[in-house]
Amino acid sequence: MNRIVKRIISLIKHNSLSSIRKMKDDWNLETVGRRTWYSIGIALLLVYLCLLTLVVMLGTRFIELPLNTWSQFILIAIFLEQLLWTMDFFKKNKKIFLLDTRKFIHQLEEVRFLQLFSAFVLKSVIKSICVWYLFVFPVFIILFAIQQTTVHPLFIFLIGFIYFTFTCLFAMLFSYIPYIMNHVWRQLAHSKIISSVLFVISLTVPLLMGYGVYYVLSDGNMVQNIKYFLASPLFKQIFTYTPYVWIANHEHDMLTGFLSFTVGIFVIMILFYIWSATLKRLDLIPYTGISDVTRAPKIRLNDQSKIFRAIFQKDILFLLRIHGFFARNFGNMLYALMVFLGFGIPFIQNQFSTYPEIAIVSFSVLIAHFTYLLVGDALKMVLSVDGELKNQHLFQPNIKNAWQMVMPKISIYNLIVLLFSVFMSVLLAFLFKCSVPLIICLFVMFATSGFLYGLVYISSTALYPKKNWEHDYEIGESGKAQTFTHLYSGFIFIVSLQITGVTAYMMYTKSEIQTTVLNTASAGFILFTLLNYVIMFFYLKKINLFERIANHD
Repeated sequence: MNRIVKRIISLIKHNSLSSIRKMKDDWNLETVGRRTWYSIGIALLLVYLCLLTLVVMLGTRFIELPLNTWSQFILIAIFLEQLLWTMDFFKKNKKIFLLDTRKFIHQLEEVRFLQLFSAFVLKSVIKSICVWYLFVFPVFIILFAIQQTTVHPLFIFLIGFIYFTFTCLFAMLFSYIPYIMNHVWRQLAHSKIISSVLFVISLTVPLLMGYGVYYVLSDGNMVQNIKYFLASPLFKQIFTYTPYVWIANHEHDMLTGFLSFTVGIFVIMILFYIWSATLKRLDLIPYTGISDVTRAPKIRLNDQSKIFRAIFQKDILFLLRIHGFFARNFGNMLYALMVFLGFGIPFIQNQFSTYPEIAIVSFSVLIAHFTYLLVGDALKMVLSVDGELKNQHLFQPNIKNAWQMVMPKISIYNLIVLLFSVFMSVLLAFLFKCSVPLIICLFVMFATSGFLYGLVYISSTALYPKKNWEHDYEIGESGKAQTFTHLYSGFIFIVSLQITGVTAYMMYTKSEIQTTVLNTASAGFILFTLLNYVIMFFYLKKINLFERIANHD
């Protein structure tokens, strides 16, 4: 056991240093010294503590509550946040569950498991420091100083160790079922019939979930029953006995806290052996797999556009042959879409029966935004420009600027966008009996939104490529590229909302010229898209891609 603990600590140190090194490399911060980092960190910490003190003191002054009420509320909220965070641990940290044997050391089964467990521990430590020791502990110091709680801050400091054990425990527990389900899905996917049936079921379930959310929100009796339950003594008793409130109420009984910590460690050890036995049989989840099907190239490489055709054909063949976790990740887009439809269809039919066209236009821009964000995440491994770093010796003599690499990848993305736009336009026209101008406007809205998000996702990886990626799932993960993507996508979303809002308002107030309004909105989306493409085209044409790879990341 001692040897395992030492290895886990070594892996935590290695992973932490590797993450810091990559972050510095992403932001060109290699020359910043430790003293500067310490000074910045201390300054930010002091500013944060001053703001936190101000907020707590003003909050307790303007909202007067009985003694210990504030402290109980904080401990209850922290426990609920911890549960939600750990329930979502597998989805948010899926990279640590993926099999990647590029590194020689990861070819050892024992190391792969210890790498996973070290990630559980490291994430829990970071979570405990950020939430408990940088928020809960300072808040209790302030509350104790202004006599709003009787719980001593030193005891809260010790409860932080229990918080760490519960975080690690819940993360291991709640990640186990989705991990097993991913392996089950992978095994069943070998049969096309079974995988097709499961795919239909997996789309039906989120559709029903969306409808269920709408039913709960629209049912007045259901909402009233929930209010009664929240006000009931049973609900209050449940929250009174949440772990941290219960431990804090036994402040003078140190044995209670010690037993809680011991039980947490014991359960973690049990989960450790369960995970160990499971990984010996199933191993980690393969991120990518390449099918054995041979596909002959169907595009001739003529002299005029051989670079475009070569990259386009390579990426298309890659998408056709790839499977595994990557391909299933693409299904997240469809699942989110079905939740939207399950909620949106009855919502529009029942709440906007008088003006369904206005609701459809407004609802469509939200569907497009969230759908294309998921599409970009799913395709970034294949379509990101920094994925070509290992092939740059093949393209360097022929590619003169970044646009030559970006254009074929955007074309593939846009093909998927066109298919999705046609599908959504036909589906909405069938469900709501839309007019021809509205169908055209919806198609233009979905298509132009997709074209813009594709431009942002792929161009960002050319502007800020991640030179130091080691694993497939790190492709397109440059810090600068992600920041650029978030900012640019937010700008696109805001402009789209403005166009949609004006369109909906004009359709409501000027219903007699609805066709003209829809056509004008379509023209607005097209002009905005063309403007962005023209600007990005001229900007990328000036960039020597391989100089940027060598010098700017």
